[in-house]
Amino acid sequence: MTKPIKVLVWHWGRRGGGVQHTLHLGRELIKNKDLDVTFSLSKQSDVFEETCALDEGPGFHIDTYTSTLGFLGKAFALPLLKMRWANYLESEKFDVVLCTMSHLWNFFMVSSISASGARYVLTLHDGMLHPGEDYYFRRKSFEHEMAHVDHVVTLSNHVRDVVCKHHKFPLNRTSVIPLGSFGEEEPFPKKYPREGDLKLLFLGRIVKYKGLHFLLEAYRKLREEKARVSLTIAGSGDIEEYAEQFRGLEGITLEHRWLDDSDFPRFCRAADVLVCPYVEASQSGVVPGALQAGLPSVVTPAGGLKEQVSHMKTGYVCEDISSESVYKGIRFLLDNPSEYEKMSIAALAYVKDELSWATLAEKHSGVMKQVVRPEL
Repeated sequence: MTKPIKVLVWHWGRRGGGVQHTLHLGRELIKNKDLDVTFSLSKQSDVFEETCALDEGPGFHIDTYTSTLGFLGKAFALPLLKMRWANYLESEKFDVVLCTMSHLWNFFMVSSISASGARYVLTLHDGMLHPGEDYYFRRKSFEHEMAHVDHVVTLSNHVRDVVCKHHKFPLNRTSVIPLGSFGEEEPFPKKYPREGDLKLLFLGRIVKYKGLHFLLEAYRKLREEKARVSLTIAGSGDIEEYAEQFRGLEGITLEHRWLDDSDFPRFCRAADVLVCPYVEASQSGVVPGALQAGLPSVVTPAGGLKEQVSHMKTGYVCEDISSESVYKGIRFLLDNPSEYEKMSIAALAYVKDELSWATLAEKHSGVMKQVVRPEL
């Protein structure tokens, strides 16, 4: 009988998509009899207790930080943490370390993985740093980590292409496994709102590359046409630069704050259409949640968005990245109730068939078997 592959699932983030990815994937990996799964988590993770409860093994859980001052204080203890980490890896003899999302401290820890004899599989959410995030340490940290990776899992073909072409990473050491939804409910298909507004939703961090200005221009044009639309904008970030575009616009609800994990499914349930007018994207973490809610999406063809949304099946992929194209996408759904309802049904079917965490975990298991036992 073949011995189970000993896996350490590693993520030291505290909140957001990384911890949810770890929790949902971990729930399914732990059920796989071919794997012996243990976790390494931040004790400050929003879902630490829930994730930790999945496994009774000798996990390696650490205190990270909750503030800039805490980050600086903990940084002085990194040499000791690295020694403890190296000793843990050496004593446990893992076959593979699966990092579900990189963390700033990975830079100091990754060399200990190969030194312990384990293989390193990294889930890479972005192939390039986003505009505004590309500073020296982040760039060097990324390059250092990639030098220690045995296999990369990307969430889209777009990111895999960037990794292989820009970073010269071998194609045969990469896999594409899409991001699943973090929703827990079994929703019903959306019905087109034949009375009242078509409720549009912009969801997530408000940063320039997400193209909110395109959506506001498109929304203004729709309101000027007396279209039955309203708009909710929910997320943290710099909203002041859009003050002039907001002037005179009605029907907008602004939830300007950091969103908890429970907020995303709630906003998707309340909306009719998710709009991602992004200028640049690896993929979107909110699109799977919209699909899970049966919510058709209007997205630009930026990066991996066009892989996440099937044009005219689960949503509308714009012709190009412009306010006019975003307008046309919203206008199509507004003017075609039957197509809208077909997209909602197709979105739910796609999640069930392709984005279930059981399916995604089986794909991750296949990657780890390939990395650890390439001869099989």
